[in-house]
Amino acid sequence: MWGAGLLISPALRQGQVEVEAYFPKARWYDYYSGAELPSSGRNITLPTPIDKINLHVRGGHVIPWQREANTTVISRQNSMGLIVGLDDVGQASGSLFWDDGESFGEFPLARSVGQAIDLVYEHVDSKAYL
Repeated sequence: MWGAGLLISPALRQGQVEVEAYFPKARWYDYYSGAELPSSGRNITLPTPIDKINLHVRGGHVIPWQREANTTVISRQNSMGLIVGLDDVGQASGSLFWDDGESFGEFPLARSVGQAIDLVYEHVDSKAYL
């Protein structure tokens, strides 16, 4: 697990073609396709293709993503997306600390709460002093 919302199930041996991963009880979604896994709370055997790592989003979580870039300057020019994994009651939440690469001792905090149709976004300005 990476935090509470992202499950990583990589192949760890050369030539490995599948991995058995434990999915804690929750709704789970494939990170790449958004497809929901048929069940949870048990081990699931997953294929391990050479061109991707198995990533799954836990229902109830919002995961930010951004296309990779060679530098942070170029990265900041790329748009950002959200993967919203709804839980059993159709809700998800998450937060993001954004480093603008210029300010010192300040960090903006964004919180998002998603429901089946609505997305509420709250921008919280914060300042940290060392």
